[in-house]
Amino acid sequence: MIDFGGLLTEVGFTQFIVGLGPWGPIAIILAQVIASILAPIPNGIITIIAGRLYGTLWGGLYATIGAVIGAAVTFLISRLFGRKLVERFVAKKDLDELEAQFGNNFWKIIVLARMMPNLSFDVVSYGAGITKMKLSDFLLATLVGMIPAALLYAFIGENTTFLKISDFLLILSVLVVVMIAWGYYKKTRESKKK
Repeated sequence: MIDFGGLLTEVGFTQFIVGLGPWGPIAIILAQVIASILAPIPNGIITIIAGRLYGTLWGGLYATIGAVIGAAVTFLISRLFGRKLVERFVAKKDLDELEAQFGNNFWKIIVLARMMPNLSFDVVSYGAGITKMKLSDFLLATLVGMIPAALLYAFIGENTTFLKISDFLLILSVLVVVMIAWGYYKKTRESKKK
């Protein structure tokens, strides 16, 4: 019998995945899909566990596959039901105007949002689904933004028990670069508004 309550802890989930043997990667992918659809489940923890169990490359790959599939499902749910629901409360004209203001920046916004560790993965996907952004553009932007983040989380997972100072400095450097890029993006966007 599976202890579903235990699956909600890092140790319990890790033990469950290990117990699945060769089916573990499929479980990681499915867990990422579910986490991408349901807000309270954090994708980052699953990616860290994937890195711990399968290494940076394979763990990051499994987590990315699941997250992109989950993003597609979430985007499509929002596309099918979300815009119609939002248009009940917000005029279609206002939504069209908002999209026009963002213009071709939706792609950049999705890429950057996927790199932000504190931004909800599913909120971004649901939000993108109510726009006129093409699914293919959304998935490509999600993939481009997800790969560095997934590899970083998987690397952290693989090295959490024996993280060296040089590795920590590398991680910190990557995070600083991402934060600087985000700040530059925001500053550029604000200056264009003026």
